[in-house]
Amino acid sequence: MAHFNKQDMLVGQLYSHHGLNEIYGHLIVAAILFLVSVVCAALLYRLFQKTQIEWPALLYAFIYTGLIGLGEFAEHFFTDTFLNTVLHYTHLLAAPGAMVFFYLAIREYHYKCSYPDEELNTVSNEASMGVFVTIITITVLLGGVAGTPWDETLEGPVLIVILLPMIALSALLIRAAGKIDKSNLTVYFPVFGAVLSGLTLTIWIGRFADVHQIAMLYIAAHSLQNVFHAGMATLILLFTRMIRREIRDDTLFKCRVNELSKHWEKKLEPKRRFNLDEQ
Repeated sequence: MAHFNKQDMLVGQLYSHHGLNEIYGHLIVAAILFLVSVVCAALLYRLFQKTQIEWPALLYAFIYTGLIGLGEFAEHFFTDTFLNTVLHYTHLLAAPGAMVFFYLAIREYHYKCSYPDEELNTVSNEASMGVFVTIITITVLLGGVAGTPWDETLEGPVLIVILLPMIALSALLIRAAGKIDKSNLTVYFPVFGAVLSGLTLTIWIGRFADVHQIAMLYIAAHSLQNVFHAGMATLILLFTRMIRREIRDDTLFKCRVNELSKHWEKKLEPKRRFNLDEQ
């Protein structure tokens, strides 16, 4: 049976695959998530420019998802407390950042479904700067107060603070997806929310198991993190492929809003243009 020894090392694990350490799988899937997210964001940016499509929040959501993988990968190569902590909390805080932009993305999608010929009314660009500055500020502050790499006195409370709004945002993504009919894309948004929330939850469970020396739970939590990283990368690839196909078929914004979205109509309705003929 696996357990922690007095040196806080996992011992007694099942020996297989020539003793291959799980950490390498962890690093690989984190790197894959980063690369997939950034490459897909770049591909869609170029495609949107060519086709004159506006959907900035989706690009920001992919970039912040990529930061999850980057921070998860890079933190393991730095033993300096400040650098390790900054990278560690970059990937933790990037998750709610990505969730915010996935929510704004589905709002933008709803807007274009409602008013396909109107210029997009969005706050994504302003929000991107606010989220970026917030993440940098918090990570630097935490890096300054952390006593050790992966300081357990900080991580547990921070994870709880992060997890609660992410669960709320997941519920909002489910609700927002229900306001749009005749679209295959809306199915992805609640799944994005569920995967990101599940990833944060398993990180918290892993930290709980580490603090309380529950070896098997610790192993299971880290294995699930790998699943969520790989799953998110796969979802982004499939989502990007579907967007490319719908742009090719000219069906990207041929969706329809339903009666559940009536209260959004007033908020999203484009501003009325001044017309001299009406005076």
